[in-house]
Amino acid sequence: MQGSPRLSDILDAGFRVYRTHFWPLAGLSLLATVPMLLGSTLITQLFLPMLRNSSVALFGLQIWLLNLISGYVLSLLFRLPQQAVLNAALVPALGGEWVGTGNALRTGVRAWPRLLLAALGPLAIAQLLGGVSSLFFTPLVSLAYTGDISSVTTNILFLCLGIAIALPLWLLLSALYGQLMLYIPAIVIEQRGAAAALARSWELTRGGRIPATLLVILEQLLLYILTTLPSLLLTFAVFRLNLDRSLLSVVGIGTALLGQTVIAPLGSAFLAALYVALRNQRQPATFERDVMQWAGE
Repeated sequence: MQGSPRLSDILDAGFRVYRTHFWPLAGLSLLATVPMLLGSTLITQLFLPMLRNSSVALFGLQIWLLNLISGYVLSLLFRLPQQAVLNAALVPALGGEWVGTGNALRTGVRAWPRLLLAALGPLAIAQLLGGVSSLFFTPLVSLAYTGDISSVTTNILFLCLGIAIALPLWLLLSALYGQLMLYIPAIVIEQRGAAAALARSWELTRGGRIPATLLVILEQLLLYILTTLPSLLLTFAVFRLNLDRSLLSVVGIGTALLGQTVIAPLGSAFLAALYVALRNQRQPATFERDVMQWAGE
C-alpha cells in the first residue's frame, strides 16, 4: 500500500492554485459573505435582547450557545454552497482545467440539496470544533473588553483546567472532521449521493488521516491568527482609547470579510488539494476521466 501524501505537497499544490486564481475565488466566496453577515446581524438583533437579564456567567454561556447554533444554521444555508462552488472551481483547476466562475457557480448550486443532507453531521462537528477552539481565547477576550489583567489571570487558571479537558476533545473533533470533509468534492465532482459521499470521504482519507487532521488544525490556526487576534487587538484599542463603540461593528465586518474572502478559499484549496492527492494516489485514471467529463458538461 502506498504511504500517505506529504502534507508539504498538499499545501504547496493548494497554495499555488489559490494564488493563481485568487481573484475569481475571492469573488465566488464574497457571494456568500453578504447574506451570512446579514443573517448573523439579524439573529443577534432578534435574540440578544432576550439574554440581557441573565447573570454574567449565564449570559456568557448563552452567547456561546447562540453563536454555536446560529453559526450552524448559517453554515448550512450559505457556507455550504460557498464551499461547493469553490470546490467546483478548485478541483478541476488542480487537474489542469479552469472551468470558469459561472460553471462552478451553477454546479455548486445544483449540488446544494445533496450537500445539505450530507453536511448535517460534519458541519455540526465543525461548529463544535470552532466552539471548543473559542474557549482557548477566553483570557484574550476578557482582556480585550475589560483591560483587567487580574481577570485575565483568573481566566488563565480556568483555561489551564479547560485545556486539560477540552484539548483531547478538540483533537478528536479535528481528526473526525478530517475523515469526513471530502464529502464535498465527492458530491460535486463524483456526483455521489449524501450517504455515499460520506462513505467515500472516509474511504479516501483512510490513507491520509494524519495530513487530513493536520489540515483541519492548520485552518483553525489560520482563522484565529488572521481574524480573531486582530479583532481582539482592535477591540482592546477601542475600549482603552475610548473610541466610538460603533467601530466594533466595523471591526466585526472587516474580520468577517477577511475570513470569508481570504481564509475560506485557502482552506478550500487545501481541501481540494488533499482530495486530488488521494484520488491520484488511488485512482489516477478515473480522476482524470471525472475531471474531463465534469469540465465538458
